[in-house]
Amino acid sequence: MYNSTNKWKGVWTLLKAANYIKDIKIIFLGDGLEKQMLKEYAHKNNIINVSFLGHLSGESLTSIIAGAKFSIVPSECYENCPFSILESYALGVPVIGANIGGIPELIKNGKTGYLFESGNALDLSNKIRTLYQSTKLVDEFSQNAKKFVSLVLEI
Repeated sequence: MYNSTNKWKGVWTLLKAANYIKDIKIIFLGDGLEKQMLKEYAHKNNIINVSFLGHLSGESLTSIIAGAKFSIVPSECYENCPFSILESYALGVPVIGANIGGIPELIKNGKTGYLFESGNALDLSNKIRTLYQSTKLVDEFSQNAKKFVSLVLEI
């Protein structure tokens, strides 16, 4: 599951990664200037394992995140603290994220998810496949993510 379709959010990298792992379904959430171009690219390149749900909020968004094996934050910009990571963790969902900006401060590589080289679709696809194929890792990362977010949000 991935949230947002703005170019600087790494959507093209994720779409290219999806092309390497055609047996794993990836859901794009969000609206943006790139959404239609992404859909056309996927169609022209026969990338059939992706879907574009558009903007969701509230219960619909929570339901999609909670039902995902993991979330992906493939940013190519220096985000300080992407809230989507904390949202995922609060629901017990591990995160694969780009090793850029504040993302590595939130994702503990090999503990709450994985980091990959920003802009590197092959590296991202390898991390997706590794996590997707291991229920044990997903469960372990999920527990660690819940602990992490409870410590971060403790008042």
